[in-house]
Amino acid sequence: MDPTPEASAVSAPTTRGRRGKNPRNQNSDDKDNANSNKGKEKEHESRVRDRERELERSSGLNIDSHGGDDDDNDSEGGAGIFHQNLTSASSALQGLLRKLGAGLDDLLPSSAMGSASSSHQSGRLKKILSGLRADGEEGKQVEALTQLCDMLSIGTEDSLSSFSVDSFAPVLVGLLNHESNPDIMLLAARALTHLVDVLPSSCAAVVHYGAVTCFVARLLTIEYMDLAEQSLQALKKISQEHPTACLRAGALMAVLSYLDFFSTGVQRVALSTAANMCKKLPSDASDFVMEAVPLLTNLLQYHDAKVLEHASICLTRIAEAFATLPEKLDELCNHGLVTQAAALISTSNSGGGQASLSTSTYTGLIRLLCTCASGSPLGAKSLLLLGISGILKDILSGSGLVSSMSVSPALSRPPEQIFEIVNLANELLPPLPQGAISLPVSSNLFVKGSFSKKGPVGGSTKQEDLKGNTQEISAREKLMNDQPELLQQFGMDLLPVLIQIYGSSVNGPVRHKCLSVIGKLMYFSTAEMIQSLISVTNISSFLAGVLAWKDPQVLVPALQIAEILMEKLPGIFSKMFVREGVVHAVDSLIIAGSTSTASMQPSSGEKDNDSIPGSSRSRRYRRRGSNSSSDVNPAEDTKSSAPNTIEIPTVNSSLRATVSSRAKDFKDKYFPSDLEAHETGVTDDLLRLKNLCSKLNAGIDDRKTKSKGKSKATGSQLSDYSSSKEVYLVEVIAEILQELSRGDGVSTFEFIGSGAIASLLNYITCGYFSKDKSSEVNLPKLRQHAIRRCKSFVAIALPSGVDEKNEVPMNVLVRKLQEALSSLERFPLTLGTM
Repeated sequence: MDPTPEASAVSAPTTRGRRGKNPRNQNSDDKDNANSNKGKEKEHESRVRDRERELERSSGLNIDSHGGDDDDNDSEGGAGIFHQNLTSASSALQGLLRKLGAGLDDLLPSSAMGSASSSHQSGRLKKILSGLRADGEEGKQVEALTQLCDMLSIGTEDSLSSFSVDSFAPVLVGLLNHESNPDIMLLAARALTHLVDVLPSSCAAVVHYGAVTCFVARLLTIEYMDLAEQSLQALKKISQEHPTACLRAGALMAVLSYLDFFSTGVQRVALSTAANMCKKLPSDASDFVMEAVPLLTNLLQYHDAKVLEHASICLTRIAEAFATLPEKLDELCNHGLVTQAAALISTSNSGGGQASLSTSTYTGLIRLLCTCASGSPLGAKSLLLLGISGILKDILSGSGLVSSMSVSPALSRPPEQIFEIVNLANELLPPLPQGAISLPVSSNLFVKGSFSKKGPVGGSTKQEDLKGNTQEISAREKLMNDQPELLQQFGMDLLPVLIQIYGSSVNGPVRHKCLSVIGKLMYFSTAEMIQSLISVTNISSFLAGVLAWKDPQVLVPALQIAEILMEKLPGIFSKMFVREGVVHAVDSLIIAGSTSTASMQPSSGEKDNDSIPGSSRSRRYRRRGSNSSSDVNPAEDTKSSAPNTIEIPTVNSSLRATVSSRAKDFKDKYFPSDLEAHETGVTDDLLRLKNLCSKLNAGIDDRKTKSKGKSKATGSQLSDYSSSKEVYLVEVIAEILQELSRGDGVSTFEFIGSGAIASLLNYITCGYFSKDKSSEVNLPKLRQHAIRRCKSFVAIALPSGVDEKNEVPMNVLVRKLQEALSSLERFPLTLGTM
């Protein structure tokens, strides 16, 4: 929260003599007071310049007339540049002298140096304190304040060990109210600023003696700009240790009231101070911050990145403090906070006119919107009417890295940001009725501070909290019923990307939030809406993958979502669930649940692994035996070799029983098995593709059978591959590729279950894929023949002169292979930088 180097100019001991009782009447006041203050200002400026020249000569340093920062020069002109360079050098000089003073003790014997310096400092401090208390003798007070500022500016915590804060603090606070002499007020403010800087432990005493109230008064009724800026710098230091005390004294409005009147560097200090005060907001925070919300909201359009960042942090912390107070969140939304924040995350993401935000601040703004959507019906309605789903879609898929969605958003953005985006989508939809979908309760790993929802503090507020929650639910459901197009557009925008995030994320809370949003969409959408949603994404394939996932917490909600879809569109999903493998996954859940219940001993479990389709040993056997599956019954082979099989890890028995029971109820209700439908999980597309693969395997196996016992004639056998049998095999491959491209094409489940992948690879490798090396193989001739087959395959898969309306077969095949890989393998992926 520290300000940038531009703010260092504020802490430098200098007086510019700019005066104005109020910034709005600055010009008139300057004219009225010009003559009366002219002599005093010149005298003070001369004294400051002499003092700085003395410090410069004593240190042997030269002040660089071209140093300093540019941000403070926006409204200062040439004189401002000179002043900034001067004060910047003075600040550097003070730091150097402070370090020299801290190291001086090491150059002399500790006992002699310690006693001498302590005695000398004690006497000097008594003299200074006496000068400060010389009421009516302003010259002595100015001299004492100047000496004190010099001592504090180069002092350290060790060198000022004998400094009595309780003696000096009340005197300095009193001099801060010395209205008749601006020099005394400025030097007193500067001394207090140095004091809390070099002695942080003194901050409590400074607050106790009322310094904060005085500093706030100097900002609310600005009479001298130098005094106002010094007061702001002091509040910045104090707010780091005592933010609540500053807040209760009205410092938040004080630092924001005349923000535009200050230079850019001072504005950054003001917003940094405001962010400090919003860090630990008390329970009665609304009494102190609501008045500042409109000012902070307007700053979300500010041109300076640092000011914008700190304003965003302030508003995020204010919203988090009101997370359980719907009426306060509604008030925030009435000030336009939701609109401004939504516009900011949108334009910042696309590189618009707003200054760029840091990753943490950008994530914080999304969290702010999530807080408003969760606790305020007005906030949720405002966001939906703004088209927030389209904004979130652009955030996730609009960057160059994922413009084509070839790389998942879950890999291109920080996990905590993905969580906040998905959580915002979840909070925008109404909560589900009790028991509708048993969503997993995941810990919000990325939630910081007070964002997590809190329960009622006392029993007296419990009923009111429940009443407010009921009103919130009713308002959201009413909005969805009155304007169903909002829900439909929400689903069209976010359902495809949420499914992709679920599949690629390795973070449990992110996946669970995705499943929650998808479940709400399916529950609240009408049959017509769902029909439009399945035109942009394959929800059936998604559910098949979820049911095959190793996370047992998602199995029951996935089955419940499948039930909702079957109830709303039974004609469509009864076919799609078979085609995409949902029914097969349900069968596997039933089998896995029964086997795990029946066998609890380790030896039995090891034995079961050989027969469970999803076990690694079973997969290994299937891979080795895939070339000779032509004689197996298609239905039985499909059930033994289909993908998305279940691997339930060791979980408590009640959860296993619940999953198995739910799966059995689903199967009995929607896909009852009988004598006529014993092949429920097999479709015509799967049977056709499987028969073609069997033909291809049979042709390859026939060649190998003929070659048995003829190892000496391997060369003639390989040459025989170029006969009419090759033409037949090419024709079969053409039919397979045509079947993949026909109509909607085969599903991923059918593609894997048919054995097409192993058959095509077996053809290209001349039947030696997954086979041990044999002495009868003539590798050079085998390699030449494999190359010829590759050429033949490419000629079929990439034909010349393909109609633009028809997709190239190779494109279809590659896409199917990618989908199959995503379905079978679940390796966690992360994007790294070199």
